Amino acid sequence: MKKEKKLLRKKEDKEILTMNKLVYWLALLVTIIGNLIISAALIPFLIVLKDVQLYLIIVVLGIAFGLLFDLLLRDIKNIDFKHHVIAAIFIPGIAIVNLFIITKLANRLIEMLNVVNVEHNPIIISIVYAVAFILPYALSKVKIK
Repeated sequence: MKKEKKLLRKKEDKEILTMNKLVYWLALLVTIIGNLIISAALIPFLIVLKDVQLYLIIVVLGIAFGLLFDLLLRDIKNIDFKHHVIAAIFIPGIAIVNLFIITKLANRLIEMLNVVNVEHNPIIISIVYAVAFILPYALSKVKIK
């Protein structure tokens, strides 16, 4: 009887681990799609705003979406350290590439629309968003340990 309970518990643990990994990968997929949507939503702001106003919006969006990302990952139990590393490197990397492309696109639109005195450095905007996005996750990792 005891052996059967042990086998049943092992099977349940394996199923839970499988579900956690599935939820983890779905969370990453949702995060990637969310970053794409945020990047596209920033285009009008990139066209009309500059400096402090624009960076404030980028930081607020990055932190808000970063909090959601952190919440998703924190709620997943028993994922390996390597999965946290993948998330901490992969998602900000995608965010940087996304915002770089979107900023380049917005700069082209600015040229086509003849908007004066508004052009943005895609590298700076990408890095500001990525740092704001990963900040909640990084702080939760530091606070937990």
